[in-house]
Amino acid sequence: MPQLMTMKIIAIGLIAGVMTFTGVMVVMNLGEEAQAEPFLLYLGIAFAPIAVVASFIAQNAVGQKMVEEFLHQNKDVRAGDDKFTDWMLAAYQTKMIVGMCILEGVCLFNAICYAVDGNWVSLGVIAGLLVFMAMQFPSETSVNQWLEVQEQKV
Repeated sequence: MPQLMTMKIIAIGLIAGVMTFTGVMVVMNLGEEAQAEPFLLYLGIAFAPIAVVASFIAQNAVGQKMVEEFLHQNKDVRAGDDKFTDWMLAAYQTKMIVGMCILEGVCLFNAICYAVDGNWVSLGVIAGLLVFMAMQFPSETSVNQWLEVQEQKV
């Protein structure tokens, strides 16, 4: 399934982008001391759980909306048709991108927080968010399970 390879490349790109940007921020900040009032650190920490919840809610909402829209416009489609499978794979890819991009944004914010405040806690927040990004990494099993659920809706 070539779409799965595309999804994996996108996911790797999003994760690698966070890691690269964070690495640059760490190198730029070597030898700097942490700020006394790490306001941005607190903001970055607060954004993390919000982003995790928003990521899962948004990606499920986007995926569900795309599936409903397709089924509404294509009432005669059958599960297993190429058109159905292609659209469902596009919906899965879109929902994955939405979910991972929300987390990526907060990772990049925390990398900037680290660059400004110099507090290593920001890097821990990034590591935690990267775990959630990795949990969304597409596998053949996860994609096939999602497709099976969508086929039951037809």
